Amino acid sequence: MPSQLTTVEAEPTHFEWAKRHLIANGIDPLDHWLINAAVCANSEPRLFMLGSGLYYNGIVAPDDVQVAVNQIVSIDAAEQALRNLMLGGRCGMQLPYDSDAGTDLFDFKFVSALPLADILAPLSHVDLIDMDIQGAEDTVLPPAMEMLDRRVRRIHIGTHRADIHGGLWDMFFEHEWICEFDYAPFAKHNTPWGEFETL
Repeated sequence: MPSQLTTVEAEPTHFEWAKRHLIANGIDPLDHWLINAAVCANSEPRLFMLGSGLYYNGIVAPDDVQVAVNQIVSIDAAEQALRNLMLGGRCGMQLPYDSDAGTDLFDFKFVSALPLADILAPLSHVDLIDMDIQGAEDTVLPPAMEMLDRRVRRIHIGTHRADIHGGLWDMFFEHEWICEFDYAPFAKHNTPWGEFETL
């Protein structure tokens, strides 16, 4: 069946993985649209967490910027980080980041950004969007709702906070979308396929 696949991924290692995954399944990446950028509310470059092999890379929140700045200052690397940022758009050093999954090392880099409506603009229709953007759903989706209503048939969203999940549910309901499955984050769910817990 003819298809047009579009992948939007900001983390460089994950972007290369996407290409390899297509090739491994007999799909030529050159026949599809692969975008190395972050999906955002606007097109201003964003500071992004780089960590190959990790699965919760995302846009750096303001509080996390301050944590990274404090770490850089504490190891007397402010001058080097500033030079790296000005020359290459990245800190160029591995900094520890604490999360529920433990402590991992990340570099921080400015990446290109695209609004969802701009990504959808050249596509006459979209059968399915699968979205997992690490808590940015409530900033990315609202500005694109008119385009989603007109061009997208189905959307699967991985939400990362209960307030975002509830807000998106209300927004899609107001736009007369039908919810086929609803599994809120950080909850236990009983389904026809068994019980599971979302994190």
